[in-house]
Amino acid sequence: YPNDSAPNFAPFGYEAGRVAISAIERAGTKDREAIRRAVAETSTANMPGEHILGEWSFDQNGDTSLVTVSVLHLDRRDGANLSWRYEGAMSYDPATRTWTFRKE
Repeated sequence: YPNDSAPNFAPFGYEAGRVAISAIERAGTKDREAIRRAVAETSTANMPGEHILGEWSFDQNGDTSLVTVSVLHLDRRDGANLSWRYEGAMSYDPATRTWTFRKE
């Protein structure tokens, strides 16, 4: 996507690829369920290398401990031409239980 206006998604894709590779290596088999379990057990504690998103892990529901979400706006033009526009990111601070928005 040469005209990508949302470069902030790249680090998440990179880390997701690293999770998949690490889980496959740790599972040691092509068994789908074994790989799924290894993904669920993945965290920065058991994944080698530099962690570009900081320290994180998955919880019992499969959600990550990362607390930043991207905010997109759906542009509707005559109902025919739809496009998504990246607005920024919202981050949650568990200590203060507040969200902050960072426009990009």
